[in-house]
Amino acid sequence: MKPVLLRVVIHSALALALLAGVISPHAWAATYPDLSLPQWPVLMHDMQRTGYSPVYGPADNQTKWQYTTAGQVYSSPAVGQKGIVYVGGMDGNFYAFNPDGTARWFRWLGVPVVASPAVGPDGTVYVSASDGKLYSFTADGVIKWTFSVGGATSFSSPAFSPEGNIYVGGADGKLYAIRQDGTLIWSVGLNAPVTSSSPAVGRDGTIYIAAGERLFALTPGGSLLWSFTSASTMSAGPTVAPDGTIYVGSTVFYALWPNGTVRWTYMAGYQIQWAPAVGPDGTVYLATGSLLAFYPDGSLKWSLPSSYFLSTSPIVDGRGFVYVGALNHYFYSISPDGTVAWRYGAAAANVSWSTASLASDGTLYVGGWDGKVYAFGGSKEFYELKFVASSLPEGTWWGVTVNGLTIVGNGSVITFDYLLPGLYNWSVAPVYLDAGTRYGPSPSFGTLDVPSQLSLSLVFTKQHFLSITSAYGDPIGAGWHDAGASVFFGVQSEVSGGPGRRFVFVSWSGSGDGSYSGTLNSSFVTMNGPITEVAQWKAQYYLNVTSAFGLVYGQGWHDEGSLATFGVATPFYGPPGVRYVFTSWTGYGQWSFTGPDNPAKVTMLGPVLEVANWKAQYLLTVNSTYGSPFGGGWYDPGSVANVGVYSPYQVGPGVRYVFVWWMGSGLGSYEGPLANVSLVVYNPMYEEAIWNTQYYLNVSSTFGPVSGGGWYSEGAEATFSAPPIAEGTPLTRGTFLSWLGSGTGSYTGPNRTATAVVNGPITEVAVWMVEHYVTIIADPSQLGSVSPSSGWYVEGTELQLLAVPQAGYTFVSWEGAGDGSYSGNSSAATAVVRSPLLETAHFEVLVTVVQAGLPEGYSWAVTVGKETFASRGDSMVIHVPYGTNPWNATDVIQHDEWTRYLALVSSGLIDSSTQKALSISYRAQYYVLVRASPKEGVLNLTSSGWRSPGDVVVLTASVAPGWFFHGWNGEGTGSYSGPNITAQLIVGGPLNETCTTYPGLTVRSSAGGYVEYRYGDVKGMVPEGGTIVLFVPQGTVISLWAYPSVFLNSFTTWSGAFENYSQPASLSVDRPNFIEANFSFSYVNFVVTVSILYVVLLVLFLTLRRWRARRLPPLHVD
Repeated sequence: MKPVLLRVVIHSALALALLAGVISPHAWAATYPDLSLPQWPVLMHDMQRTGYSPVYGPADNQTKWQYTTAGQVYSSPAVGQKGIVYVGGMDGNFYAFNPDGTARWFRWLGVPVVASPAVGPDGTVYVSASDGKLYSFTADGVIKWTFSVGGATSFSSPAFSPEGNIYVGGADGKLYAIRQDGTLIWSVGLNAPVTSSSPAVGRDGTIYIAAGERLFALTPGGSLLWSFTSASTMSAGPTVAPDGTIYVGSTVFYALWPNGTVRWTYMAGYQIQWAPAVGPDGTVYLATGSLLAFYPDGSLKWSLPSSYFLSTSPIVDGRGFVYVGALNHYFYSISPDGTVAWRYGAAAANVSWSTASLASDGTLYVGGWDGKVYAFGGSKEFYELKFVASSLPEGTWWGVTVNGLTIVGNGSVITFDYLLPGLYNWSVAPVYLDAGTRYGPSPSFGTLDVPSQLSLSLVFTKQHFLSITSAYGDPIGAGWHDAGASVFFGVQSEVSGGPGRRFVFVSWSGSGDGSYSGTLNSSFVTMNGPITEVAQWKAQYYLNVTSAFGLVYGQGWHDEGSLATFGVATPFYGPPGVRYVFTSWTGYGQWSFTGPDNPAKVTMLGPVLEVANWKAQYLLTVNSTYGSPFGGGWYDPGSVANVGVYSPYQVGPGVRYVFVWWMGSGLGSYEGPLANVSLVVYNPMYEEAIWNTQYYLNVSSTFGPVSGGGWYSEGAEATFSAPPIAEGTPLTRGTFLSWLGSGTGSYTGPNRTATAVVNGPITEVAVWMVEHYVTIIADPSQLGSVSPSSGWYVEGTELQLLAVPQAGYTFVSWEGAGDGSYSGNSSAATAVVRSPLLETAHFEVLVTVVQAGLPEGYSWAVTVGKETFASRGDSMVIHVPYGTNPWNATDVIQHDEWTRYLALVSSGLIDSSTQKALSISYRAQYYVLVRASPKEGVLNLTSSGWRSPGDVVVLTASVAPGWFFHGWNGEGTGSYSGPNITAQLIVGGPLNETCTTYPGLTVRSSAGGYVEYRYGDVKGMVPEGGTIVLFVPQGTVISLWAYPSVFLNSFTTWSGAFENYSQPASLSVDRPNFIEANFSFSYVNFVVTVSILYVVLLVLFLTLRRWRARRLPPLHVD
């Protein structure tokens, strides 16, 4: 575990011990102040710069020790934890001294340290140096960080906010707020360098700082509250008194209210250099040419003249003695009445002093301009207190706290040094390996008498923590237990949560070696490691179900959130004819149910009371021998019951019972003939229905009307009758013949009016002779005649139909309607009368249709109405309906793909009442086909289509780029073949015109050679640097050869349509294209040429020499 973390754990454990009452608060009444806090942390003791300490200062001028530095000491000492003294030197060192005067450490900063250091609550030491930096040291002298404060030199001493942030002034005219990690929080410009003023912090957190002629009051966030301007530069202060008064000096000494207004002033007459001190009674001490003591209201208490100016700020001890240095090399102790108690003169003359400080043991520390640090008074005996630990794993960090000061280490011994004689309260916190494992010390706290007892042995035992978490109840067994121990733990099985609410234990959920998981509410665990036991609970609520009648169910405890079903048995029967019926529930409770449901459901989110509501009902009994009586049943008191029977009641064919009377009993019952009555029910009631028997006389007839049918009481005499002739369905009638009766007492005979005695069901059927009306007409009537005539005919009669047309007209068909009718195209036919009939004879007009213009044998047709007539001759006779009719003739008759015949008029109207003939004319047309070969060679072309003889067609074509128009090739009478791109045709028959185009191949020869070409019998040449376009039929293959114009050139490649070196190159011309032969200078040919020339010259040379040699005479030497 890291030391810092261990400190936190130890302090936390001590705090918990105090809160729990494990350590008695009275045991901490130490002989000396809390060792954990700095003893004189900042210049003038505290953040308000009062210069007051409750400690008693030295009673005489005897020095305890002196330490000589290599330079003057302007810095006021600060006293940290354990009495460590920190002071800066003009020799460039920053010093730390033990209380006995030995150097604890010193750090070379390389620049003078004029400002007074400050010790933070955590022991961190801060000091401003002349290099413009604020240094942060650990208590052991290790630099934690530095912060550059603007300006070179500043005497400003740091102060602290309640949160531990650092405030310090800079020579650059700014006040800085710095975090404990050395990062800037904010800075505020004060418009003047801060050289000698140190910030003071009021008890409310307000920051006071003097710069130039102004005093500033700032919030902890750096915002300006107010500023005060003095008569001259402020060099002394500020100091904040306990009552909030701010003291600050320039040539005038000011006392300001907390809002920045002047409370009182004192005219010093010369510059005030040193901050004042404030005693516990409010007395203000000011060091100028004299030492002045003021009451809080500004009146002078006393003054002590001095022959030399005082050189330090005064400080005040717990007895009211004032300590101050002067420029005459004396340091003074002034008694509360203003007289000199003692003085100390430095060995060197003209020595001045720094502002003093007091340690907790009464030692007074002061720096001298003679380069020495002086210690006056206080104790001269110091002791070491050792704590020895055993049974801790090697290297484990642990700690001891003595009078609030905690020291941690990872060895077996922790030592507290520089202790004064007296009683010391101590405590040792357990050593936590993790959250669930620790080593517990024994003993863990106590009081030691120094120097009679200077060592203590501690034994640590390994322990594990049993954590018991339970939302309810009072669990037992939680806490630290020795490793391996068997520990009993548990909790109540159920806990009351108030009226109607409880919590029921469900199970333990354990984790850790030796833990328990199960449903027992108490059990044992083995502490093999940290263990966590979590109790699982469920809430339950009580459902209280009450009812005046019946048996209730569902009452009891139910789990929270569950759906509880409850109800009551209903109805509940009381005396005969009386019962009680459940009506509704009235619920009480936030989540209760109110309503008529039975059973009902309620979600148990709280205690619930459900009360059943009832109503009384009375039985009304309705009885009947026949039918289905209604109205019987249970009724609420005072309610209306509609009682009745359905009458008559049919029991079989022709037999029924008819209600006669009600027989009633009970108060409010009914007796009478009404089948349906309304009764008001106030008590049980009874009603009995009385009936009469009836039979049915069924008088039926195909035709009507007939009379006498209906229901008759048993034994009654019934009369019935029928008319002589009766209409049936439209156009059908009957003539009465007789009655045909069946059943006891029935009648059979010819009397239209007869009687029968009804002793059972009777049926009387009227027998008739049936006739139907037949309608026979001609349509239209003026075109022909029909027979027989319309009239009534006996059913089954056969009718002989005959239709005769007038001259110029023709019979078309009979159209019949009705059972037995005839429909067909026979003019003479038979129809049978089985129902009313309608027979219509249709006649039409004969019309002659003539066509002209069609060659013999061509089929043509005419449609009139819905009927189509066809012919292959020049004319035909058709029949059409009388009147105006639309007609349509065949409009186009196709001979073949090149020739067709078109009707000049192919439709119209014909009025057959006046028009007996129709003419249709046809005219021949020929197809003119215009096309391109190939298609891609032409952009636009004259359209193809049907043309009439004599029409003029203009041929024209737009040739695509890269193509050449070759000519027209025509077929047919009047066609054109030739090279003209535009031509005119007169249509005399089918025409087929083809526009022929050739694609072009552009052949180019670059400089240095020429190209020969050949296709079919055609060949030619493209000269050097020339270009030619060859238009040839599509698909023509052209062969090309490339030749250099001189020997020094060579053919390199073809480019364009293809790129290769082939000789010859062959190309099929399917579309416009381009090809170029490329030549270049040939170094190979050059070398070959030069080589050949060289060889030729060499041969000539050798040949010449040989020839000359043969011609010269032999050489003779005498």
